Amino acid sequence: MGKQQISVQIGGNRKTTNWKDYCKDGKDWKCFTLDGSKDFSDQLDEFEDNRNFKTKNSVKGALKDLWKGLGSDKKDKDKNKDKDKDKDKGTITKADQPPAYVGTNPAGKGLTQAEWDLYANTTLTSLQGQIGQQLQDSINATSLGIQNLQNEAAAYGWDTQQAMNIYSQDAASWRTDISTQREKDWRMYDSAMGYKATTDSAKIQGEYGLALGKIMQAGNAEVAKINGEYSNANTRLSGEYNIAGEKIRGAAARDVAQRNKEATMFGSFLGGFWS
Repeated sequence: MGKQQISVQIGGNRKTTNWKDYCKDGKDWKCFTLDGSKDFSDQLDEFEDNRNFKTKNSVKGALKDLWKGLGSDKKDKDKNKDKDKDKDKGTITKADQPPAYVGTNPAGKGLTQAEWDLYANTTLTSLQGQIGQQLQDSINATSLGIQNLQNEAAAYGWDTQQAMNIYSQDAASWRTDISTQREKDWRMYDSAMGYKATTDSAKIQGEYGLALGKIMQAGNAEVAKINGEYSNANTRLSGEYNIAGEKIRGAAARDVAQRNKEATMFGSFLGGFWS
């Protein structure tokens, strides 16, 4: 086997991040055939120029090991061809026997010791590259996650401060509005109460004046009535008193006249008696 199809994975920085010893499909995977009979650097440089990427040292080392294995396989095949020629000339010896397989690849193909060593080396290098890339990806993801958390914390702190400022401003505005509204309500209430007190006072005074006027009118009428009745009674009593007095004076005058008459008559009687 002098040729081998391989594929490399190209990252965002146009550098290889991984490789496979077969042609892998995918938009970030590029395939080419590595020839063990040609110079490794020339082949890789041409492939990099055509596909516009750069190969990492770890991937380049693994590919070079694979290329060396391809050259060894070619030498082994050439040697086997020579042995086959020798077989036609004489007896088959132990050296002419095909090498024993010591393992198989993922496709189930038997591998000689040299092929197995190459396969194990390339697989180990691939695994190391994958592990290294996964580790780097994990570090990058962790760093990005930490930065995102820091950014979110800073944004949350800013949003919290803004919310606190807005709440403080709203609270101050609300207190001002409430104070203004309460003062307005108080003044309106005070004005309304003053107006009500004034109107009620005037109403009470008016009603009291009307009632007092009615009382005074009624009192004056009663006083006039009482005065009239008193005057009438006084006149009547005066008349009656005058009549009774005249009667008494008349009776007294009659009594005095009678007493005078009797005294005169008694005096005349005595004078006649003594003479």
